[in-house]
Amino acid sequence: MTIYTISLTNDNQQFNVILNDTSYNVTLQYNELQGWFINIADINLIPIISNIPLTTGLDLLLPFAYLNFGFQLFAITDGNDLPPTYDNLGTQSNIYFVVP
Repeated sequence: MTIYTISLTNDNQQFNVILNDTSYNVTLQYNELQGWFINIADINLIPIISNIPLTTGLDLLLPFAYLNFGFQLFAITDGNDLPPTYDNLGTQSNIYFVVP
């Protein structure tokens, strides 16, 4: 099992990540009323999944198992099970890609 911690800031952001020899474009966006959301697209920016809330406690990709990503995605906040806030993303809250 390999765990990748993604270095984040507390601002909307977009980056590329390679997992299982596949490139993905990841976007994190903050909505003042609802919190952080993640979008995953292919390298050509064609959406695969969109507007997934960063909640803690379970694999965020579990509802999309039929897409066979080959990895899991977790949001974890140090010391509690609360979702990431605008102020703590990248410090106390992070996302982790887990490749079995």
